[in-house]
Amino acid sequence: EVYQETGVPIVFDSHHHTFNDSHLTMEEAFSAACETWQKGIKPLQHISNTEPSLQNGSFSDRRKHSDMIHYVPDIQLKALRDDTVDVEVEAKLKNLSVFDMRKRFTILA
Repeated sequence: EVYQETGVPIVFDSHHHTFNDSHLTMEEAFSAACETWQKGIKPLQHISNTEPSLQNGSFSDRRKHSDMIHYVPDIQLKALRDDTVDVEVEAKLKNLSVFDMRKRFTILA
């Protein structure tokens, strides 16, 4: 609705989607957000994870960003490997987590 009113493209956030999916699957939300970006401009996305030790914690604990990226949803990982999206990594160890994520998930771009 915000995009329809303003024309401002949507930044998909896979972590936040797990807490409020608006009745959309991860794939549906990913695609809907990507479609709001102009042709020729790679959609911007966010990625973060819950700290593994907090997976069974309270709602507030599970929303906290982890030090590193431990998991990338399949649809987002494919887009990263195909270099069709740009991501902002939201992790406490910042640049170290980017380097680790690229190596761990074989993201070359």
